[in-house]
Amino acid sequence: MNDRKKQGKSHSPISNRRVIVAFAVAPLASPFVLLGVDSAMHPTSDARLPVISALAIVALLGLPVAYLAEILIGLPMWKLLSALGIRSLFVFGLTGAAIGTLPALLRGDALAIPLFAIAGAVSAVIFWAIVFYEGNADQGIKTSE
Repeated sequence: MNDRKKQGKSHSPISNRRVIVAFAVAPLASPFVLLGVDSAMHPTSDARLPVISALAIVALLGLPVAYLAEILIGLPMWKLLSALGIRSLFVFGLTGAAIGTLPALLRGDALAIPLFAIAGAVSAVIFWAIVFYEGNADQGIKTSE
């Protein structure tokens, strides 16, 4: 038996290219999530703004905040989780939700916390999928060896 099998779970090495793509792509989900969840929470019979215009406004205001939070908090958290060898989808989602709440807290907008937490969690799950997903997601699915 080789050393990897003796140690239990083995992980494939992390691709730096996938990490860079994940940092570039994951925050792009925020405007879609914010607009979608807000629309679901506050449905109206007539749209005040066309969807494209609303998405553009949310993206214009939200993307800089999402990327700033990712750089200031997400990058150090990635380094910490990576150094600890943590690859749990649950941990990444929970961490993203926590990071996502910070802009709402800084704005003093308690009602926006759930909305921002969902956006952060979705972005983190997308990040995780780009970096780690290999078909079996390393979530206990047995593969033939």
